[in-house]
Amino acid sequence: MEIFGDSKFGDAIDELLKLIEAGNDQDQLKALLDPIKARVIKDYEKFLKTLSGSIIDGNITWTSPGPDRGRSARLSKSRIQEVLVTLQEYQEETPFTFKITGTLTAVHLRRKTFEMETIEEERYKGTISDNAMDAVSTATLSREYNAEIQEMTTRSKTTNEPDTKHKLLRLSSETFNS
Repeated sequence: MEIFGDSKFGDAIDELLKLIEAGNDQDQLKALLDPIKARVIKDYEKFLKTLSGSIIDGNITWTSPGPDRGRSARLSKSRIQEVLVTLQEYQEETPFTFKITGTLTAVHLRRKTFEMETIEEERYKGTISDNAMDAVSTATLSREYNAEIQEMTTRSKTTNEPDTKHKLLRLSSETFNS
């Protein structure tokens, strides 16, 4: 907690409730999502999916000792579904770049493909960018690396199902500075 009563946790709750309040208002959600890092958006999405499986309609209220803090939002399965649909549409419009640390589990240099798994057992597989080819060609399987990955989601024209693709932009055994 900071000296004036604000905390990172309070900020996160406040942002989450703003997302829920926005519902499927795409302009309002876009304004809320643009300054947020891609990984955080993914985490909100995971959290909301978990909530949608166990939520009963009601209100969620957050109170804070700080002035102008605290918020209340109507929480329902349909509202969460609206937010999830809009989050997915937002992610389809914008390629996200994020960093992970994980084990390199597969590489095919001729096809320029890779697979990595994080300690949280999240798997990423996709193509290797030209910039990452040198690092990948000298990498060792089953070793831990830091990676920068671009994620792009598109929607199939025939099935209307989302399709997420990954591209490995950088791979290093050193921690990335930027």
